[in-house]
Amino acid sequence: MEACNISIGSAATGIYYMFSVCAKINVPFDLEMLNWNDGRIRDWKNGEKKSQAVWHRALEQSNTVMPPTAVPDIEILPKHQAWYQRAIDIYYVLARNP
Repeated sequence: MEACNISIGSAATGIYYMFSVCAKINVPFDLEMLNWNDGRIRDWKNGEKKSQAVWHRALEQSNTVMPPTAVPDIEILPKHQAWYQRAIDIYYVLARNP
C-alpha cells in the first residue's frame, strides 16, 4: 500500500480510497471515522512543549483526513543503501500481512 503516493482529487475519491484501505486491513468502514472534533491530545510538560507543539500542531487542529502532500525525492547514500533496502523489504512484508 503506497499511501504517500495517492492523490485524492475529490471527496468521493477520498471516501473510496479510505473504504479500500479499510477493506485491505479488514476494518469495517464507517463515514463517521472521516471526521472528528479538533482538540489537544493533552497538555505538554515544560520539557515537551517545543517539540510536541511542532509535531502535533497539524494533528490537533485537524478534523478530517487530508490528502497526502508530495514527498520530495530523497537521495539514499551508498553506505545506507543496504539498510534502506532492508527497511523497504520489511515494509512490504508488513503491508501484505496486516
